[in-house]
Amino acid sequence: MYNNYTPLQQRQLALQEYSNTQSTYLLVCASARSTALKATLTDQLHRKFRLVDRLDGELTASVDGVLLAAEDVELMSTALMFFAKALQDGADYAVCNAVFGFGGATALYQSQPLQAQNRCAVVSRTLLERCRAAAHDPENVPELLALAAQLCTRPALIPQALLHYERGICAEDAFSAHGKRAFIMSHVLDMTGAPIVLVSAVPVLRSMGYEVLVLGPSDGGSLHLFLDAGASVITRSSCRNVSDAWGMALCADFVIANTVVMARAVRALSGTAVPVLWWL
Repeated sequence: MYNNYTPLQQRQLALQEYSNTQSTYLLVCASARSTALKATLTDQLHRKFRLVDRLDGELTASVDGVLLAAEDVELMSTALMFFAKALQDGADYAVCNAVFGFGGATALYQSQPLQAQNRCAVVSRTLLERCRAAAHDPENVPELLALAAQLCTRPALIPQALLHYERGICAEDAFSAHGKRAFIMSHVLDMTGAPIVLVSAVPVLRSMGYEVLVLGPSDGGSLHLFLDAGASVITRSSCRNVSDAWGMALCADFVIANTVVMARAVRALSGTAVPVLWWL
């Protein structure tokens, strides 16, 4: 089990503290195709849960919350424990970070619980009942997740990569459906001048109404500064390749790239409708 985790997940797992959450009863509501999810449920430290494929008739009085999964995903062994703890701490909606792709080579660090269109979240019993009452289809998990993000009053972000999606990352994983999007490409995420200047740009972009996403390689010291400033961050070792940045950039409203190292990506985007600022 441990060997299936990515290096990021292994590092985080080594630092995680155990919480006794067995008094919190969860339902895990997943789509019909949930092979990976079902396999990783057998390793969960939190054992007070039940897997269902629909909610009607399953919401007994003892249920405290529901983990809604709109697609198949692998859970770390501590995932349900963290989600249950979030409910115990008063959250009515909680999401977490994730890794993507074969081997989990891409990591997404969220800075806020409501910016992305999360495909997996835990929802309190009270909030879920409100969402089901407002839904066109009270069994539709993607619709319930969208409503939960809109109607929640106590959202929480768990800063752990508890989820692994085997597919590649897409813009919906990091941006909301309707906000203005700013995409920053940084050749490094260390404490040198170029990325630190970009950190200072994040509050300015946010004050202009942009959701901010940063793409860079592995953390070299400045990742937490971007998060603290309100940006979400994607790390990928091959971030300088044009193909890695292309899809995200085309889904943005504004792109910033730093230094001559990102020249190929800037040239590739020069013929598109997306405005690009090359910060030299």
